Order: sequence, then C-alpha cells, then structure tokens
Amino acid sequence: MSKAGPYVPWFHGDFLRSTAGWTLQERGAYWMLLCAQWEIGPLPNNPVRLASIIGIEQSEMASLWPTLAKKFKHTKSGLVNVRMEAHRRNYLEYRRHLSESGRKGAAKRWKRGNVVQFPSSGGAS
Repeated sequence: MSKAGPYVPWFHGDFLRSTAGWTLQERGAYWMLLCAQWEIGPLPNNPVRLASIIGIEQSEMASLWPTLAKKFKHTKSGLVNVRMEAHRRNYLEYRRHLSESGRKGAAKRWKRGNVVQFPSSGGAS
C-alpha cells in the first residue's frame, strides 16, 4: 500500500496503559515500529530489518523483541499491529473517497461547460 498520510492517529492514554511497566527503550522501539507501519504498511518479519527501522543494534532488538512481539501479528504481508492497521486502512479509504469525490465534481463542472473565473489582480502582467 501507499504511504498513509502526514499524521498518525495517536491515543496517548491507550499507548501508556498498554505499555505500562515497559522500559523507555521498549516504548520507544514500539513507537518507532508503529510509525513505520503507518508509513509503509506491514513490517518485515526480519529482526535485522526491524532493528534497522528502530535504529538499534541487532543484539538490542533481540532483548526487546519478546516484549514487542506481543503487539504484532504475523500475516502473509508481514508483521502488523492490528489496531494501527485498522486506522491506516480507514484513513486510506477516506483519502480514496475524497479523491473520487473531487474527480466527480471536476468532471461534472467541466462537462457542463462551466469555466471557473478567477478574479483579476488588477495589476499589470
């Protein structure tokens, strides 16, 4: 799938509750993976690639993964956090709907022969 968008829907209370008792490094790594999933979709099921996404050494990833793995599901496409994927798909569908509506509106406007008139600035060209 394509890039989702310029923002990530963020529910800080849910994040804090779901990571209560985690270390700062575990929380940071989880956040980085969620952000990457928002941008690229399912994550690679490869610890070396995941460590690279987070920006840590593979040995650090090995120590963090038992905690982080609980938040991701293995799919044919890769690793996904189910909740993030639902938000991502909903947002992509919303963007698709807006784009389709814009195309229909433009086609209707131009089909009728309407010409959009822009006010002149009154200045010399």
